This record gives sequence, C-alpha cells and structure tokens, in this order.
Amino acid sequence: MKRREKPERIRSAKALKVGSYTVAVCLAAIAAVVLLNLLVAQIPSSLTRQDVTQEGLFTLSEQTEQIVKGLDQDVTIYLVAETGTEDQTILELLERYEALSGHIDVVKRDPVLYPAFLSQYTDAPDEVKANSLVVESALRSIIVDYDEIYLQTYGYYYYYQYLADSQFAGESALTTAIDYVTTSHLPTIYQLTGHGEIPVTESLADYIDGDNMERKELSLLSEESVPEDADCVLINAPTTDLSAEEAAMLADYLERGGSLLLLSDYTVTNCPNLLAVIADYGMEPEPGLILEGDASYCYRYRNYLLPEVLDTDITHAIFEAGYQVFMPNSHGIRQTAAVRDGIELSALLQTSDKAYAKLDVENLGTGEKTDGDTEGPFTVGMSAREEHDGVTTQIVWLGSAALTDEGIDALVSGTDSDLLLGALGWMCQRENSISIHTKSLNINYLTVDDAAANLWTVILMVVLPVVLLTAGGIILMRRRKR
Repeated sequence: MKRREKPERIRSAKALKVGSYTVAVCLAAIAAVVLLNLLVAQIPSSLTRQDVTQEGLFTLSEQTEQIVKGLDQDVTIYLVAETGTEDQTILELLERYEALSGHIDVVKRDPVLYPAFLSQYTDAPDEVKANSLVVESALRSIIVDYDEIYLQTYGYYYYYQYLADSQFAGESALTTAIDYVTTSHLPTIYQLTGHGEIPVTESLADYIDGDNMERKELSLLSEESVPEDADCVLINAPTTDLSAEEAAMLADYLERGGSLLLLSDYTVTNCPNLLAVIADYGMEPEPGLILEGDASYCYRYRNYLLPEVLDTDITHAIFEAGYQVFMPNSHGIRQTAAVRDGIELSALLQTSDKAYAKLDVENLGTGEKTDGDTEGPFTVGMSAREEHDGVTTQIVWLGSAALTDEGIDALVSGTDSDLLLGALGWMCQRENSISIHTKSLNINYLTVDDAAANLWTVILMVVLPVVLLTAGGIILMRRRKR
C-alpha cells in the first residue's frame, strides 16, 4: 500500500518553487535595469538630455559643429576646479563638445591634487579662477578664464552699483579657443595710422582678437614698405590723404597679393592719392551724403541707413540670418568707367531706389529731395578681387565711418562687427570666421496686474476646488446606486 504525501508538504514545495522563481525574476529585472543604466550612461548627453533652457545654453551653433567636426588633430580641454565644485553648466557644455568629435578629450584637473598644473601654461597660476578652462593641442595652448565664460556688465543708479546684464559666452569662448590652438596660421591685421584714422574700439579689438587675428599698428612714414607678414591692412576713416610715397607703398603691397579693408565717409573725396590706389581696382566714391527716401531702409533719420544685405561670400551668414547692418552717414561706391579684365566686383550692401545723395552736405536744410540731388539706388559696400601672377588681391570698401562705433553696433546686436569680421575673414582666407553671439542669463519675470492676479486667485482657490469636489460627489453617488 503506497503512502501519500501530506497536502501541507505539496503546498510548501509549490510555494518554495514559486518564491524562487519570483526572486530569480526580480534579480534578473534588477540586473537588466542596472545594465540598461550603465549602457545609457555611455550615450552622449547630447542624445539623452534635451536643452530646455530659454536661451539654448547647450545648443551648439552650426559654426561650432562645423569647426569641431572638422578637427583633424587632438584637442584636450582641462576643467580646472576642485572636485565637487565643478560648474554644472560648463560641464554640460563640455560634454556636448566631446560628443561632437573623437578628437575632443575633456579632463578634470583639481588644482589641490595637481598644484603645479597651471604653471605649465601661465606665469600667474594663482590668478586663474576656479572653473576656468585650459585648451591644448600639439600646436599651442590657451587659458579660457571663468570671467570670459560668464560676462557681467554693471551699471550705476545714482551712487549704487547694480548688475546690469549677465551673459553666458561659453560656446563663443570655447570654439574660439579650439580654433586658436588648431589653426596653423594666425592672420595679422595692420591698422594704418598717421592720417587721423579712427582707432579700433575696444569692442572691435575684442572681436578681432576673438576671431584669432593679431592686430598691429602701421605707420608708413617710418617704414619702407608694408610688412611682409601683413595679411590685411585696415584703413579706418582717414581725415587726411596719404602722401604719394605712402600711396606707392600701399599699391605695391596690393600688387604683391595684399588685402585692404577701407572704411570711409563722404569726406573721402579729399584723399586723391588713396582713391587713385582704389580706382586701379575698379572702384570710386559717389559724391555726397546719402539720405533714404524709404522709411524701411533707415532708422529714425534719413541718413541712418539700414541697407539691403546682398548674398555674397562675405555677407552670407548675415543674409541667411536676416540681420540688418546699420550705416549712418554713408556715401555711395560705384564702378569706375574702365575696369581691367580679371577684376571681380561684387556689391555687398545697397540702398533702396528711393535714396538720394546731397552734394552740398554743409547745407542740408530739411533734407528733402531737390532737383540737384543724385538719385539712387546706391551701393554702400563693395568688394574687388583680382588673381594675377599667382597671387590674389582683395579689397573691401564700406562707405560709412560709423561701422566701428560701439553704440551703433549695439543697435543691431553686433551685426556691424559681424560684417567687419566677415570681410577680414574673407580677405585673410580664413575658412571659419567666428561670430557666435553670447546668451543672456537674465531671469525673465512674468508680470501680472492686480486684476489678473485676483481672477486667477479665485479660479485656482475657489472655482477649481468646487468643480473637483462636485465631480467627485457625482461619481460617488452613481457608484452607490449601482
């Protein structure tokens, strides 16, 4: 006679089997979650985290992507900060750069653990602030200070100083640094002096330096020729003419394949020696001061021009973005009667056909158009290019001396500086002319008037709770009737 197992033993065995299976499933699920997290952690943050900041702090520009993805040499970016004090915004930005190219390597350096690290790059390591960056390649290195990443401007209210603006320039500073350490040749810009030229403003100097171009001054009175290392000569609104000897040196420089950026106002007609050099390349000034008859082509005053930006190699970025260039007190530029073969002339900026030029600038009167005025449209920006004997000569002529004015530039959010940098980059044959704008960190507050505030208070604190309670009561009554 067979002996039967007790029901309790059968139930215990089944419970043990089910329990073991449940534990195994839980362990497998935990292992899968851990493995998934490890795999996700290896995915670049640019793919796993979306930039939801209002200003797009972590959204890299097309220009940055072009420069970083085009790297053909390794670049190491060191974040100098004590462990645990790293700026999270900068860290996030660095991760975005690292994800763009295998040539970018981001390394953290704690100055406490590596006290001699900064001494390799600067003679004043103690002056380098926390969360600064060191960008290094096989060619050279540069320090991007924390104050170059976060820009603070201050204003004054009576006797009290207050923070006027806060900008994040991380992308601009870092892309510029990467371009600097990987560029084999840094262009040299010489600004001509000795003829009452307008000095380069601090902001324009910063823009030029930020575009990795070196600036030097040039006095032809003390030189026998334009220096050999000059990639471009800048003549910014001269008030007196060049001497015959100086004009001959400038012409010789251009003949050798030099480049010239000329900014002038309507008084440039008093500089015949300079104009003779420019005329050799097919350009001459239109006499008079331009006034705009179309209100959409000027700002407040008729002589404050907002010309049409034409699509050229120099102005393409401005044209694509739909930005405006501000050119007060401009004169026109036209093609000479005879232009030799091989010279390519391109109009960059143009007024409307309702514009007109006043020849008697000293007696403008009301500025209304009269019979003696020259009719538009006028070209107020022109470029010339000539290839000859294996060299290339390039000239950009802009018919406004106010383009370098900081206040004028600010009214168009830096577009005038972008135009100048684009011209310099074109003439210096730079593939990448960096013009990345900073991003505001200012808090935008939602201002609600008293009436609206009272209305929303009633809605959120009275109407909405009553509606929810009523709906809940109706649902409860219906369930009880079932």
